[in-house]
Amino acid sequence: MAEGFLKKYLTPEDGFEIISAGISAAGGFKPAPETIEVMKEDDIDISSYASKPFLKNFAKAADVILVMADIHKEFILRESPEFKDKICLFKEFADSPDIDKDMADPIGQPISVYRRVKEEIKRASIKIAERIKELK
Repeated sequence: MAEGFLKKYLTPEDGFEIISAGISAAGGFKPAPETIEVMKEDDIDISSYASKPFLKNFAKAADVILVMADIHKEFILRESPEFKDKICLFKEFADSPDIDKDMADPIGQPISVYRRVKEEIKRASIKIAERIKELK
């Protein structure tokens, strides 16, 4: 979902490239049907997206590494401490007022949870896009 929203708000035409990867993701898996459905409600088609594992070459090329949960940040920093200055929690980078800085994972939950998480990601993505455009 985050990749879809960030690609909507930070386009290649404006000089941005968004790559999404997971620390425990196997490559080539499509998004959950519920994820595709809720993103279509915002006119974002992610049906062609496929999972990719986190690779150091992605991180080296990145200006910013945004992660959904503190456990992801800890894993990356444990494996690659050289990325400490460019890694940040998604909600923290968005300066979200949420008490819980981890983004919930809706996998296996009812569609209503997917919608709630989508709205959180959407709000944060708008703020992230604004902040990144200011930094550019």
